[in-house]
Amino acid sequence: MKLVFLGTGGGRFVMTFQKRRTGGFLVKVGKLQMHVDPGPGALVNIWRAKENPTKTRLIFVSHMHTDHYTESPAMVEAMTEETRVHRGMLIGSKAFLEGVDGEVQGISEFHKSLTDCKVGIPGDVINLSRLANVNGLTMRITKAFHEEKTAVGFVLDDGRVKLGYTSDSGVNEEMKEQFSGVDVIVMNTISPWMNVHSGFMTLGGAIELVGSVRPKLTIIQHFGIRALRYGPERMAKELAEKTGVRCIAAKDFMKLDLDAEIKEKSLMSW
Repeated sequence: MKLVFLGTGGGRFVMTFQKRRTGGFLVKVGKLQMHVDPGPGALVNIWRAKENPTKTRLIFVSHMHTDHYTESPAMVEAMTEETRVHRGMLIGSKAFLEGVDGEVQGISEFHKSLTDCKVGIPGDVINLSRLANVNGLTMRITKAFHEEKTAVGFVLDDGRVKLGYTSDSGVNEEMKEQFSGVDVIVMNTISPWMNVHSGFMTLGGAIELVGSVRPKLTIIQHFGIRALRYGPERMAKELAEKTGVRCIAAKDFMKLDLDAEIKEKSLMSW
């Protein structure tokens, strides 16, 4: 399983000024290329990373906030050979795919018609073996605790590595249960604050979650302006020191082979 970060910025200020890019990230496993949270700049940045958007077969949109979903229509068009072939799958929050509480959905019916669409319901397990040509590949949808009330994350399991993605979320006991047993966790850690925020992952919340889940590797990303001023590498160092779990502060265009990374025995990796 491999990760390619097309942007590690998050929040409105960082997105607007592109202090870090906001293109989401790719997960590659078997023949599957999944694009997670394609925000502003996703299409440009996937080419800058020397990756091919037409090889994407799954797009995952965790919630309907601008820095997470904006370029999903462009990525659907790339995935479907410029709308000529019905292909792949689009998984997203209910607000993004259908709209809730009178708000319109985040993608057109035309784009939805180009691919198989599935609303991410926490607890659902989706078999992705066909897309990846990997027997037993599954995605379990997790609940995120955020301002967008239908926001979701996932645990992706290929039989060798369990990869968890928190999306934008605060920390509570349910979050700890959802990610129990993962080998690698990618956390959207927007600030260096040590308090635990109910709707966003702070450094303090990340320490609490990792200390409970005890993965083999933690990856922090989706940095807000306070995190960038404080220093993502400094945040990773503090997280590793307080939990004893190796931590990587992701950078734009970073590529990681998770099978190799989880074998690394050193405590820190910033």
